[in-house]
Amino acid sequence: LLDDNNTGFILNTMHGRESSYTYEINEQYKYLNATIAVADISSANFCDGVIKIYGNGNLLWSDTAIGTANKPYPIQIDISGVTDLKTEVYGNPHIMAPGWTMLCNPILSE
Repeated sequence: LLDDNNTGFILNTMHGRESSYTYEINEQYKYLNATIAVADISSANFCDGVIKIYGNGNLLWSDTAIGTANKPYPIQIDISGVTDLKTEVYGNPHIMAPGWTMLCNPILSE
């Protein structure tokens, strides 16, 4: 899950838009490590987000209440046996204030 410079990237969303990506990883990795965060520029008390991680169509991990009060926190998900890894990031569709829910620097490891 790297950008063109092989340095990692951020999946994010704003105003209820969805960022969704599916990766063919062909059972090559054991863990997905990342950081979950809300951008500092998000409006206080106005940003709610959802992040879901799927492996082979099955929900592996989710947080459905990510808000501006949350501090960034690390996650590690066992993705052993996963061929298709899907990430979804949503913002709150009812909020008109700026807000970015983020899955930061996702790293796959063995």
